[in-house]
Amino acid sequence: MYGVDLSVQFENIMPAVGLGFILGFVYDVFKFIRQIFFNRKTAFFITDMIFVVVCTLCSFMLFVAVNSGRIRGYLILFEVIAACIYRFTAGQLVCAVAHKFSMIINALCKKIFSVFSVPIKRIYTLVYKVSKRLEKNLKKSKINSENPLKDSPEL
Repeated sequence: MYGVDLSVQFENIMPAVGLGFILGFVYDVFKFIRQIFFNRKTAFFITDMIFVVVCTLCSFMLFVAVNSGRIRGYLILFEVIAACIYRFTAGQLVCAVAHKFSMIINALCKKIFSVFSVPIKRIYTLVYKVSKRLEKNLKKSKINSENPLKDSPEL
């Protein structure tokens, strides 16, 4: 009377399983983004919190769409089970490919930055030498200057 029919439960389980697989893949995307761009613990925490918010919103939308907003424990359970199955099967392959791809991207970025680092270092040393030379010349001109306005107390 107050329970949910078994056929309705099975109709609700399939979208929950699908969402679990999708959320497992979304976690792999977040993990890939962390590998490429971020390398700090705070970035890990922030991306994990963003993932939790995404999971919460997606689960809420699932409950609204499939079960008229009623939260059922078996739907959450099947989401988690599907995400775990994805992580231990296809997720391993996706992580291996993403890791190789992130290593290629990082190596490419290092090569690009090394090409630009040589001219930047030369420009920096040139600016440094010019500034030192200007500083010496300014000191000499101050010593040799006979302009009393620089040391005037009225100014």
